[in-house]
Amino acid sequence: MTKPFKSLALLTTFLVAFLQPWTACDAQAREAGKPVKTAKKPVGIVWEKDLNTALRKARASGKPLLVDFYTDWCVWCKRLDQDVFAHPTINRQLKQRAVFLKVNPERSKQENAFSNMYTSGALPTVVVIESDAAGKLTVKGRIEQYLPPERFLTEILNFL
Repeated sequence: MTKPFKSLALLTTFLVAFLQPWTACDAQAREAGKPVKTAKKPVGIVWEKDLNTALRKARASGKPLLVDFYTDWCVWCKRLDQDVFAHPTINRQLKQRAVFLKVNPERSKQENAFSNMYTSGALPTVVVIESDAAGKLTVKGRIEQYLPPERFLTEILNFL
């Protein structure tokens, strides 16, 4: 056996031996009818996809609307989702401060019109919008590019 295969075999043996006690305990717990403890995935930002629902929630809660304008083909939009909006610190800092809305201008005429009102066409764009009692929407701030998590948080907190 060559050296890489020996290393792989050794690693596999170690992992099986290391993980086996936990899987055995879970199986025993299931057989005994006891609940198996699993790590709960923290609930992150909850995104609305319907503009009218998001506006209603923002007005009712008195919170601003944080709108992420994206498209399915935009690489930097996906990076924003993966690096920034999934970041635990950003989730912790933002999720109670706003109502969150994802807008894909290619999905519908309504979303395209909304995008045309609040973006220059650059993607990704994140806009913070406030709604007053009369329903008038006011832009509090805008980020029209991908920013890494730390910079994004610093910038967006200026608008919330």
